[in-house]
Amino acid sequence: MIQKVAFGSICSGLALSIALWSNDKVVQAAAVAAGSCLASFTATTIAIEQTRVRKSRAAHADLYLDLLRQMSRPSSPARSQRPKACQGCCIYHGQTYNGTRLICAIHPSGVEGDHCMDWEGGEDGQHT
Repeated sequence: MIQKVAFGSICSGLALSIALWSNDKVVQAAAVAAGSCLASFTATTIAIEQTRVRKSRAAHADLYLDLLRQMSRPSSPARSQRPKACQGCCIYHGQTYNGTRLICAIHPSGVEGDHCMDWEGGEDGQHT
């Protein structure tokens, strides 16, 4: 972009200098027309580049604001992932370590089926 602006400015300046120093009216008119066209090209290039930069910055700002909104949005409470056999069991652990969920010390991966032979009741002592 800088090269286009510099080239357009130099050419515009040369054309307008020719218009000032020439004694021929046709050459002056052609140099003025060329110089004004090149000056318009340079100004338009600058305006287009500024608009492009502004839009790019606005798009980046929008992405950043969306990220901030997502980060500040309260997460929805996770549904209970406690297996049916572990409902109400006081030895249930259910925490995840390095991507692996530990159900309890007796059955690290959980039990197959809906009943656990090692189930221990919690406060209400009911097995669900």
